[in-house]
Amino acid sequence: MLRRLLEYIGTRSADGRAEDLKEYTIGVEALDRAADFDPKTDTLVRVHIHRLREKLSRYYLDEGREDDVLITIPRGHYGAVFLKAPSGAAQEGATVEETIPPMDDPTPPELTVSQPGFLRRSGFLRRSWLAITLAIAGLAAGVFIGLRAAPKNTGENDLTPAVASLWSSFLNGDKQPIIGYPDAVFLIDETNDLLRYPSGAAGQRGSKVESHLAESFASNPELVRRAGPLYYEDGYTGTGEIESAATLTSLFRQLGAHAEIKRSRDITIEDLQNHNVVLLGSSFQNKAVDELPRQGDFRFVKAGPRHELWDGELENSKPAQGEGRIYRTERDPVSGVLRVDYGLVSFQPGLSAGRHIVILGGLDTTGTAGATKFATSEEGAALLQQAGKTTKNGKQTAPVIQAIVRCMLKDGNSIYGVRAIASHASEWHETNQ
Repeated sequence: MLRRLLEYIGTRSADGRAEDLKEYTIGVEALDRAADFDPKTDTLVRVHIHRLREKLSRYYLDEGREDDVLITIPRGHYGAVFLKAPSGAAQEGATVEETIPPMDDPTPPELTVSQPGFLRRSGFLRRSWLAITLAIAGLAAGVFIGLRAAPKNTGENDLTPAVASLWSSFLNGDKQPIIGYPDAVFLIDETNDLLRYPSGAAGQRGSKVESHLAESFASNPELVRRAGPLYYEDGYTGTGEIESAATLTSLFRQLGAHAEIKRSRDITIEDLQNHNVVLLGSSFQNKAVDELPRQGDFRFVKAGPRHELWDGELENSKPAQGEGRIYRTERDPVSGVLRVDYGLVSFQPGLSAGRHIVILGGLDTTGTAGATKFATSEEGAALLQQAGKTTKNGKQTAPVIQAIVRCMLKDGNSIYGVRAIASHASEWHETNQ
């Protein structure tokens, strides 16, 4: 899908048609969305443009560091920009974005703005059309799509046997699985500042919060008292959860199922009984995950009653040799930038026969994205299937299959490597249900 997206955007931009690249057009013409595609409710284009930017940046820091032509998609635009690589920029570790003048800066010498958001070097596209065409073709052929350090994600038409087997077993004939995303509740003041509201009765979005409720249940009562009028706001979801929902929706479609995406707080007991459910996010953010009876050896643990910001923990209650007991988000000791996040993959039986629940969550939103990358990769699916082949007293068990994954981060946000550091299969305790 990313290969097709790059080729579509690149060729139209090089042809001088960047102005025609709208979210709707890209969704319908490049990403196979139907004619009734609504970009306001379907984030597919934004998610994949974000992924494409990340892949391009990483490509030019590694395999493409010697390339003569740099291709990038400036933020806020869908048109591609082609530039001649500055001498030594890649070797010195500069990202693609750092080689491009800011869009609101005066145009540097020999550069003219031919369209909004589209920089064109005078005569450069004409003289280098062959080089640009080859660059698009080379990248679109998959030079940068697979990361050596990370498991390969499932995309359009590339289901591998292990991935197809694992997730077909999960679906078990269910044509409408449910993906539950977290929508943590905040209190918002009249200047759009947000205050966390992790517990307590919450009204409908936009309704005014009674002051005694705000002070009793908000994470920081002192700030609440000084904030003035407050209103309920539950319209924010992490980027990792959005990317995960897009990945899973694509995967299920390839397996003949059409996922229903719901806020986790709207998932009912009937949903859990009649459908297979994937819950995205940790128990810190996803109420449904927090309310599930604990299964397996791995679980999320809060560091304290108030603090959640990168202070949560993943606990391994039965560490095997070489495994840790506690995993925490790791940050640069000087700058504080996030360097490592951890995610949990957990497959367990659902509330009725033949139904399943999967939890894909991280200490941070990047951990959720990493858990999904792992569970939808060939390596991850093979490991999870192998972990599920456990026996007890010579009989196959119906285990809870779990893995803790370590996610390496660039710039605190982009994942460039995911690997499993612990995987367990444990017996499912029906009495907990």
